[in-house]
Amino acid sequence: MPEEILPQSEGNKINPNTVIDVDTALSIRDYNTSEGDKTVCLVIDVLRASSTIVSMLENGCRRVYTVAVEEQARKMGLERNMITSGEWQGIKLSGFDMDNSPAEAGRFPLKDRDVALCTSNGTRVIDKAKNCVHLFIASLLNARSCARVALMTAQASSCGITVVCAGQYGKFVLDDAYCAGYLLQELETNAGSMGIELKYSDASKAARALLSAYPDARTAFMESASGKVMIKTKSYEDFEVCLKTDCSEVVPYLQMENDLIWFGKWEETNIKGGKSMTKKQIIVAGILDTKGDEIKFLAQRVKAAGADAIILELSVGHEVGWADISVSNVVSKVGKKKEDIFALDRKGASDLIAEGAIKLVGEMVSEGKLDGIVAYGGSMGASIATRIMQTLPIGFPKIMLTTMASGDVAPYVGTSDICMLYPIAEAGLNKVTRGILNNAAGAVVGMVSAPVMEGIEEKPLIGCMMFGVTTPCVLHASSVMEKAGYDLIINHAVGSGGRSMEELIRDGYITGMLDITTHEIADEMLGGVLSAGPDRMTAAGELGIPQVIAPGGLDLINFGPKNTVPERLLKETDQPGRALYEHNPTVTCVGVSMDEVYRIGEHMAEKLNAAQGPSVLCIPMQGWGACDLAEPDIELGWAGPGAGPVWIADEDNPKWSRRSVQYVKALKAKIDPRKENVEVILVDKHMNDPVFAEFMAELLLDMLKGQWTKGSRSDRPYVIPF
Repeated sequence: MPEEILPQSEGNKINPNTVIDVDTALSIRDYNTSEGDKTVCLVIDVLRASSTIVSMLENGCRRVYTVAVEEQARKMGLERNMITSGEWQGIKLSGFDMDNSPAEAGRFPLKDRDVALCTSNGTRVIDKAKNCVHLFIASLLNARSCARVALMTAQASSCGITVVCAGQYGKFVLDDAYCAGYLLQELETNAGSMGIELKYSDASKAARALLSAYPDARTAFMESASGKVMIKTKSYEDFEVCLKTDCSEVVPYLQMENDLIWFGKWEETNIKGGKSMTKKQIIVAGILDTKGDEIKFLAQRVKAAGADAIILELSVGHEVGWADISVSNVVSKVGKKKEDIFALDRKGASDLIAEGAIKLVGEMVSEGKLDGIVAYGGSMGASIATRIMQTLPIGFPKIMLTTMASGDVAPYVGTSDICMLYPIAEAGLNKVTRGILNNAAGAVVGMVSAPVMEGIEEKPLIGCMMFGVTTPCVLHASSVMEKAGYDLIINHAVGSGGRSMEELIRDGYITGMLDITTHEIADEMLGGVLSAGPDRMTAAGELGIPQVIAPGGLDLINFGPKNTVPERLLKETDQPGRALYEHNPTVTCVGVSMDEVYRIGEHMAEKLNAAQGPSVLCIPMQGWGACDLAEPDIELGWAGPGAGPVWIADEDNPKWSRRSVQYVKALKAKIDPRKENVEVILVDKHMNDPVFAEFMAELLLDMLKGQWTKGSRSDRPYVIPF
């Protein structure tokens, strides 16, 4: 035969304009992402992952999510009610619903269910090859159908085909190579009937020749390393299923849901050339009985931008009858009918609509049926829509167009990552509003279509709180943690920052807390404007998350412009430490008094006593922030002139802050000394001294390594016995 060119079947005329290059990666180590990602990939792990995926979808499974990490599969099983399936080195993973078993997949009740699958080899290979033009799962079970689909999509996409063998732990195995040879044979057969030339690489020629070297699949599989593992583990039934040839028309097709990989049955309408053409699903929500024309236009522009729009009705007056999801659908989720809702006042109706919509949208997200949400409305529409958005995961695209965006958006945004957009007008379609709505449609479609982030290592996440007066300390401590291999999320301690951090901890994002700036507690207790609520400094303790805490910024109560400071506090500014400090025209601070700091100490002691995990409170005795300094020091945050505006020296030890001494008295009265997981450490440094910052970071690193014990760092020369 001519070099590299395979002949077509007898009687079929070759179209010289259709030539498809076919390469084979005989193990994942041979897969070149720079070349393979430009092709249609056929992934083979014939013993057993690819055979299992085909069998699952053949048995009615809705989606198979493939994950490379066991714990992620467990989490998806718990949080999304998925069936878990997996093995490691041929042994079923403990606690999983199913083995990585094509035989079990054929009889397990999978109809309309989603499965999270984790395996030794196959799921890891899929993750590496996921950025190709299209990816399909191949096995002997579906080889003929898979070959036909691969040729169709490669021809439509004007690209080549790469057959990718999973191998065993990155190495070549005979069973996958034999299956690759069989798949190449099926490609030849189908190519002949489609008028396509195939141009083979040397690796493809080798795989094709290997097929001819064995009388049948059984002989090849029995001699392979993977086959021997199956025999050793007595997986005889699976072995027999994997040997079956061309008995399934199911071709599993890779699609993406945010960063998750899942497989469903391929349909010809899914492929148009290029990455998965399944359109992103976006909810377009609003009160349709008053803003129906605007919502219709917004939905049209979402479709024009390339996504599918699902109109969600939030009407509180009457049902319009043309929404994709009507008010009746929404309130049925809370056991109500539309007549029940429209008989209520607008607040009562809106509360029930919001409750029902939260359930409905939440179900759509958990089932992978929704990619983003955009809403348009006035105060009522924004109130309902943002309540829905606040319940959705961080990172899930959400845009709210409302005239309320020009004012205080705190009630609408809460602690979520909602994008608020001011639409100029509350209603009406015209040359002004059409452009704004069109931009919003483009924005939300852009959000849901954002490229998957590649090559970014996910590191354990450390939570940290910062305010201007503690910035030097936070930045220095953070750099220590980053050098140790951690990522930092530094929230602004302005109330919403603290609430967000508590939620991040409860949602499982945070590995450890470097809680340097706790002044939101003072604002909650003393009437300041930057309160994070009563639950600040609660979640880490309840969940046993390691935490190192400091009284950063607790020397200040925060208000807005000077004219917003309560009159009683202005009258007390002549008292020691009670000074007024205008940070900028919009932020005014008042010093915390000695009685107040004692109460704060008692409160924080109670929080620490309730903590379940390792918890250390570090107290810098020389001051708690840039405004709490005995003398000017630009490196510590205060340039002068004179001492920091709220500094007050202790009478017995003038280099110490009197607040620190008073605070320690409260802690001694309230802290439970019997708790081995709780420690209070007095440090003869200022909050923003690099030594103090490093000390806090080192304590947290000890905790994260499991090396911390109470008193383990008491030998430092600047540590004072509590």
